[in-house]
Amino acid sequence: MVQARLLQDAFYLLFFACSGIAIALISNWRNGRQGYWMNGVLIAIADIPFILFVLIPGYVPWWPGLIGPILWALAFLCTSLARLRPAA
Repeated sequence: MVQARLLQDAFYLLFFACSGIAIALISNWRNGRQGYWMNGVLIAIADIPFILFVLIPGYVPWWPGLIGPILWALAFLCTSLARLRPAA
């Protein structure tokens, strides 16, 4: 049962990652507002439980455990700055 749960969680993480990449390539590449919000919410849904249930209880050390959430925040910031720029 433990292995099945681990494989299920791995599948969910793969789904979140592939969905985020697909949305980025399809919609964010063209600076679409809908893709911006879809990707931001999708990746937040994937990262927030990691922070709450893995990092805060101490199952993973803070460093390098924060690398993923920090990269997400930087990517969201860069995408937000790109959204503010007027379209060419």
